[in-house]
Amino acid sequence: EMLFLDYLNEWVQVHKASIQPATFISYNRMITGRITQYFEPLGLKLCEVTPQVLDEFQEKILLEGYTTNTVIHYHAIFGKAFKDAVRKDYLETNPMLKVDRPKKNSFRPNFYSKDEVQQLLEVSQDAPLHLCILITAYYGLRRSEVMGLRWDAVDFVHNTICIRHTVTGCTIDGQYQIIAADTTKTRSSRRTLPLVPTVREMLLRLKEQQEQNRKICGQSYSREFADYICVNKLGERIRPAYLSSCFSKALEQNHLRHIRFHDLRHSCATLLLAH
Repeated sequence: EMLFLDYLNEWVQVHKASIQPATFISYNRMITGRITQYFEPLGLKLCEVTPQVLDEFQEKILLEGYTTNTVIHYHAIFGKAFKDAVRKDYLETNPMLKVDRPKKNSFRPNFYSKDEVQQLLEVSQDAPLHLCILITAYYGLRRSEVMGLRWDAVDFVHNTICIRHTVTGCTIDGQYQIIAADTTKTRSSRRTLPLVPTVREMLLRLKEQQEQNRKICGQSYSREFADYICVNKLGERIRPAYLSSCFSKALEQNHLRHIRFHDLRHSCATLLLAH
């Protein structure tokens, strides 16, 4: 009979086309990571995974320091995978129906005050990724949405910017891959926003700079990502992990309080309230 891990890996690949790229990346990362580490030594078949085994897995990772929110994500993966197994007649019952779902933690985001955001924007003014920081602070975008911004999403005539494309990085089968998609996390995430004058001016300057870089670099300039806003001097699309890494270094070098790049999304609310 099929091994539990073989079934999980097959299940996530089958559903790759029907779920959001970010969700697939998350599921795949958890299956190839902690789930494989725990279940591979056990060598369990699909039919041998009992509610007790799943309960013990949840308790184990909680003891390792994982948050209850993270355990809820594992609980969701198992629930969906076993539900499919029952539907396909691999199993008679779903063992997850007898496994308690942990209560969700109350999340307190770590965000910058108005003054801290202003200081960050000032010290990063000459940094290559200043635009990414500015847009995230002003619009509260996800990292994948910033990375996915393209020139055709910006309307300089009607002064709007449309959020409809994402770029996400992940490791699949040991290989780092970039997944670009014309969908965002939820239907409400696909939105059109007013183009803030500060951002508009910076985008116009960047567009001119990219055209100059294209002329200077000639054949060395990448044409593959010509429609993307977040590219380096050679026209190569910036990797999401690189953005987070550079952001952390900028905070450290300028002695600013450490937050994640994603926390700028929460800091956006600070600016909105201040105005």
